[in-house]
Amino acid sequence: RQDTYMWTFWIGSILNAIASKVLKRILNQDRPDDDFTAVSAADDDGTTVEMGVSKPNDKGMPSSHAMSLGFIGMYTSIGLWNSLTQLASSVSSSNTIGSFFVIASTVYGLIWSYVAVSLIYRVKSRLHTIEQVWVGLFFGVTNALFWNSLAHGTNPLIPSANVMDTVSFYVLPEGSGTFV
Repeated sequence: RQDTYMWTFWIGSILNAIASKVLKRILNQDRPDDDFTAVSAADDDGTTVEMGVSKPNDKGMPSSHAMSLGFIGMYTSIGLWNSLTQLASSVSSSNTIGSFFVIASTVYGLIWSYVAVSLIYRVKSRLHTIEQVWVGLFFGVTNALFWNSLAHGTNPLIPSANVMDTVSFYVLPEGSGTFV
């Protein structure tokens, strides 16, 4: 069921955020040197205005935003793919199957475009270096892949782990089942 998938998504997101904070302490790399970052924006009349962005006090490596967006983007992409392939297998019309995949491609494009624009902003505003963003994105995507395999019980390192079944049994009302 979708309830189970959402529960495992939220649990994975929280674990990903905790991993980000732990990695920041371990790697202990500062943000770019500027104390105050200027970002250009257009005023109502089209005039360019410089706006200041204060830098957070925590370390910069890895980028927590990149890690979170990488996790959300990848976990959502996997879930969408699983849902659409399941739907496509139950439909006999090739036109309908084609429509599913056009929709999926559009949604993937929107998700990953948002991720890219957000992370470019983090670098352009000098809140992070490009390396900090890439490392955060790498860890976020990797965590999503690892967590998804744990959630579905397909992780080769821990084959008996199936978070979705555990959530379905202990958290959700009886008979909720799992979402494949």
